[in-house]
Amino acid sequence: MGLIHTLEGPPRLSEQALEALCRQMTDAAAVMSDDQILRLADALHDTLRARRALRHRLHQRVERRLDDERGTAASA
Repeated sequence: MGLIHTLEGPPRLSEQALEALCRQMTDAAAVMSDDQILRLADALHDTLRARRALRHRLHQRVERRLDDERGTAASA
């Protein structure tokens, strides 16, 4: 499971930039309807789900390759 987190790498957005973005989002949310806020949240959640699915597929591929290599090494 640690490999999945390793694939993500360090954050590409600085803490200061993240704080500024959070303030902007909070300010924007103040004038948005509930439906607009939910749509934005859904879009962010979809992005997160897609990233996690990609990491999961990458992890599976790495595990398969390692299993294949272990099988080849054991039969040699």
